[in-house]
Amino acid sequence: MTLPSFRIALVIVATLTVSCCTMPASGAVSSADPKPRLYLTAADVTRLRQQAMLPELTTAYADLEKKTTKSVEAWLKKYPVTPEPRSTAELLAIGKRDRPGSDAKTIATAYALHPTPQLGRVLREKLVAAIGVRQVNNYWANDGIHEGEAAMQFLEAYDLGSGASLLSATDQQVVKEEMRRCAHFLNGWMLDSWWPDERFSQGYVEYYRTVYCLNFHVFATSVMGTIAMLYPDLPESSEWLRSAQSELPKLLFTEFGLDGGYGEDSLHYWHPTFRALFQFMVASRNLGVRDYFADPAISDAIRRTLAWRMNLTEPDGRSYAVGDSDHDTVGAEYLIQGGKILNEPMFVWVGRSIIERARPGMIPDEPYDLFQDALGEPAAAPTDLSANHPFSGYGIFRSGWGPQDNYLLLKYGTTFIGRREDETNLVISGHAHADALELEMYYKGIPITVDRKSTRLNSSHANI
Repeated sequence: MTLPSFRIALVIVATLTVSCCTMPASGAVSSADPKPRLYLTAADVTRLRQQAMLPELTTAYADLEKKTTKSVEAWLKKYPVTPEPRSTAELLAIGKRDRPGSDAKTIATAYALHPTPQLGRVLREKLVAAIGVRQVNNYWANDGIHEGEAAMQFLEAYDLGSGASLLSATDQQVVKEEMRRCAHFLNGWMLDSWWPDERFSQGYVEYYRTVYCLNFHVFATSVMGTIAMLYPDLPESSEWLRSAQSELPKLLFTEFGLDGGYGEDSLHYWHPTFRALFQFMVASRNLGVRDYFADPAISDAIRRTLAWRMNLTEPDGRSYAVGDSDHDTVGAEYLIQGGKILNEPMFVWVGRSIIERARPGMIPDEPYDLFQDALGEPAAAPTDLSANHPFSGYGIFRSGWGPQDNYLLLKYGTTFIGRREDETNLVISGHAHADALELEMYYKGIPITVDRKSTRLNSSHANI
């Protein structure tokens, strides 16, 4: 893309600078190109900008603009611009008092596209206020997966804000201190107690020995390890990182089957769990700690589970509703990102097809996912027309990979991936369904039998 058209691309969100009130010069926050180093790179920021004027993404970028404008206007209405930037203490107090919801990732994405002082100011204020929210109870969410997810979402936005030097030295210090406390909290969620009273991960007694919840182990471990890599000078960081580097590959090899299937037998939960594991490895590579993708065993395991997700894609671009899931599009961005990293054009092609066929206007689930669209990446349709996943129990047949092709999926068995020896439920995983022998069929792209709901325990499945 030429330089003039690149400048035109930035105009798409330029209205943000006039749709909200203008800051006095004395209160301006200097704007700079973000240089992320955790989950993104400068190349991702460049691609985000270059794709802004592609016709097929017009609606998706307009959605980003709409959401950003609404958020910025609401924030400035409640917290008007001051002559000088608010202090760290003032922003922490706002977080503790008002507990504002955080959409900092959306603002960070808009800032990466068009780094204006106004967006920089709002992004900084939202990030520091989010720290104030966490200081109230020493968590954003009082469980392993949701606290880990909230912390990762914070770090994704923080990576862009910090990489643009938007935060003051005092801001950075309080973030570091809070991330240290967060890592301690998450460290507790890695424990699977052997005590006779069945104490388990801060109160999840009802889950111990009855269900199988992999997601909070992966999320807690991933984010704890990422915090250790981000702040290697913390006294606990070496042990946290050692634990994460030991635990996450083990979870990848044991809880994702040899057929790529996910141990909890739910695509809805495969998505955040794979995301947490994958993003830790991305951050490790970007920070120069360890390149997991250069390890053949690990890269092959990632390929297997991405192939499992790919094969579950039906002609309309949506997935089979595995366990506690919907007929949905989750995982499209990770097929694209994984395809880029692993040099697998078929993953890129399927991820892009999911977005094109099943998301009106190609609008992502969250604007931050625009970083992964990568429409210029090499892509090629898969050639295999059948797949067998014996450990998770899926047989899949298709006439082609187009939207008008035939497709048949048979869930011929239950999953034995990651089963605990003392598991007591008939449904092995806490997020699986009793759906053995379920059949899904498309004829010339038209659904004939489809399970579209995330209902529990087989209440509306298309079983034989």
